[in-house]
Amino acid sequence: MRPTIKLNAQLQERPTFINVEGEIDTSTARELRHQLLSALAGETKFLLVRLKLVPYMDSSGVAVLLEVIKKAHDRGKRFAVLEPSAAAHKAMAIVDLDALVKVYPTIEDCASCTNFPCEQIRQSVCTDDELAQFAAAGKGA
Repeated sequence: MRPTIKLNAQLQERPTFINVEGEIDTSTARELRHQLLSALAGETKFLLVRLKLVPYMDSSGVAVLLEVIKKAHDRGKRFAVLEPSAAAHKAMAIVDLDALVKVYPTIEDCASCTNFPCEQIRQSVCTDDELAQFAAAGKGA
């Protein structure tokens, strides 16, 4: 199963959000790497990758994240992880990835630390089903 990646390219100080859905393993890591590096090659100053919908991530996914973190740093760009799933968090913890890059456990944490509105982040990274759940719960879109 290949990861489904949602790109929302925005220039300047606005982040580029990438929502990853599906397992990240040796069969999908190449596509993930390509998408993340393509996003970094653009005008974005801040790449924010959401891993909430990743039920499994192995060392190949961690290797991709480490490579992208290094390239972002080399290019003077910011990189962060948003809402890592339990599986993604466990895989990232093996190499203490949160010591290298900012990890925002929730959209609200990301919003408060980056000054990007929660609604903008949700609209950029959440699936239609998730947006409907937020609306039904009265939390806005």
